[in-house]
Amino acid sequence: MATTEKNQVEYRETVAAKSSMTSTARSPDKLNRIFITAEPIEEEVVKAIEKGDVSPNDDFKHRARILAYEYGWDATDARKIWAFGLGPDSSANLLVDQTKAIKYLSEIQSDLIAAFQSVTKEGPVSGLPMRGVRFNIVDVVLVDDASGRGAGQLVETARRAICAAFLLASPTLLEPVYLATIQVPESASNTASNLVTKRDGNIFSEGKAGGDSSYTIGAYVPAMKSIGLEADLKAAIKGQVSVQLDHDHWKSLQGGSLDPESQAGSLAVELRQEKGLPAEIPSFETYHDKV
Repeated sequence: MATTEKNQVEYRETVAAKSSMTSTARSPDKLNRIFITAEPIEEEVVKAIEKGDVSPNDDFKHRARILAYEYGWDATDARKIWAFGLGPDSSANLLVDQTKAIKYLSEIQSDLIAAFQSVTKEGPVSGLPMRGVRFNIVDVVLVDDASGRGAGQLVETARRAICAAFLLASPTLLEPVYLATIQVPESASNTASNLVTKRDGNIFSEGKAGGDSSYTIGAYVPAMKSIGLEADLKAAIKGQVSVQLDHDHWKSLQGGSLDPESQAGSLAVELRQEKGLPAEIPSFETYHDKV
């Protein structure tokens, strides 16, 4: 669970657009190069992955048909998914091979997958799991000598290319939104509704259910704003108060992670500091090699 000590809310790193350019990284010996782009995955596909309807355990041809016919993916891309993110927190990320006729590519596949799964588990903005990011291997240049294509040369190289691609794709943060089911005495319904609204809650239902004497409010409340909601309701209302919070969906925070003045950017800095990382978020030039 990725949380802040202050807010005890889990967040995810994601991107809002396709990379503005292809990222490039050279191996330490300067003999190998990896070219990567990043882009958002459609929310319907992300949810299908999280539900297990699209899975790394599927037959790749069957999975490709689902992605092509149900979600409009390019059929070739759908057949060339190399990997999903590792673990439940970062499973909904994909590594796709878009290269053509690259010598020795199969020999380094495991190195690129290891780099991809490492970065999607701890993203470059705040060290949090990613959600809904697709990385495309656009091109790879490999030295002929097998001794120069080892993991020592390529894993970190791939990591840098992936991080740069991510930072070039309008990174932002996702916040969970809870489904809040709130029960209060009917006489306190207006007070409860006002408290929920002040916390940016979106009330979608309210009223008495059958013979129940309590008044039930259904609302979507951003996770950060849900903290202390029950305590505030109990302080303001005389009588029985019940609050149940269940994760419902994710929403992007305002602004981008690279803008320190935005909601996402200021939170990204806070999250970095809590993890003991330097406050300044690395730029894509930190990872990208000019060719």
